[in-house]
Order: sequence, then C-alpha cells, then structure tokens
Amino acid sequence: MTNPADIRQGDVVRVKDTAEHREYARRWSIPMNTDLVVERASATGIIKLEGIGASLFSTRLEKLAKKARIKGVTVSSGDIMAVLTRFVTEELSIDAKVEKVVSSYADSLELVFAEAA
Repeated sequence: MTNPADIRQGDVVRVKDTAEHREYARRWSIPMNTDLVVERASATGIIKLEGIGASLFSTRLEKLAKKARIKGVTVSSGDIMAVLTRFVTEELSIDAKVEKVVSSYADSLELVFAEAA
C-alpha cells in the first residue's frame, strides 16, 4: 500500500467523518473534528500524529487545505483616523480628534487635531 493521500510530515489533517472512521478514532482515543499535525508519514501510508499514541493509515485521514498567509490589507483613511483619535484620547489623554496625518517618520507620526472634541 502506498500513501494515496500524499500526506507528509507537518501537514494538518483530520479523521474522515464516516461511521467506520469515527469508530476507529473512538477506539484509539483519536480526537474527531480537530486539526491534527502529522509527526511522521511513511511511504507505505502509515501516519503518526503529534500527541497521539496510535498510528493509522492515510486512508483514514483527510488533508486540510493550507491557509494562505495574509500579505496585505487595504484600510480606509476614515478608519485610520478613527483609530488614531481613539489612541490620542484613551492612551495620551488628549481630548481631540485627529484630522490629518502631516508626515510620518521611521518611528512616529505627526498629527493635526481638529477642534477639541
């Protein structure tokens, strides 16, 4: 038997949600509906999971899709001003509303306040 699911070390898997596989997981105390990490995977399809004493065949598991890392987001300037206003009010104890960012430096921002809130 080979590793038909192509499961490798470090992959995140779950036990398949069928009666047969649920019974096997219950018998060997393998948690269901939980993300499990593969510790070792042999070429023959025998899988050892991190923190689980039992090994099982790859046919009992389904590989979860890898989540893509978020590389960037777009935030409206209104939301940025609201966050800066809250920071100025709550953290710096200045009763003012941020109207504009004048300039930014490596480690600071220069802000312009509107009339006192």
